[in-house]
Amino acid sequence: MTEKGAAKRRVPPIVNVVTLLAAIVLIGILVYPSSPLIALFANTNSEVIVTPFNSNGKQSVTLGALLPLSGASLSLGESEDAVIKIAIKGVNGYFSNSNSNTRVGLIIEDTHTNPAISLEKLQDLAAKGVRIVIGPGTSAEIQEVKYYADKNGILFVSPSSTAPSLAV
Repeated sequence: MTEKGAAKRRVPPIVNVVTLLAAIVLIGILVYPSSPLIALFANTNSEVIVTPFNSNGKQSVTLGALLPLSGASLSLGESEDAVIKIAIKGVNGYFSNSNSNTRVGLIIEDTHTNPAISLEKLQDLAAKGVRIVIGPGTSAEIQEVKYYADKNGILFVSPSSTAPSLAV
């Protein structure tokens, strides 16, 4: 294979990061929904910012999370919140141990399990430059934010939506 052909098939590092985070989140939610470790990391603040390290030539990628940290899906949101934080910590630890120049930051927003608030919070994340979002949690919320996300080039992965009509 030529170098040119190999370059075309190379997967960008951000795709690997997003895929890894999505896999960790999904596995964590499915396997450990009531784990004491998750309870230890759970946080119901409406917004939590974990700032990526981006000085001295380090690259940072900031992800957003639209989670139901209050409202009807509170228990699901608490589990997702904890698993995402564990995943971010693990990914950044991996990057640090492998001397990578990449770090991942996270901004978590509480959707209150409300589609209108989900859209408002997605718009807030977009204003902060976030283009990759985990969530929102319910199919009704996704239906509300999908048009805005598509129009603005925002990739989102919902770990808990069940409506086949909203799949990409």
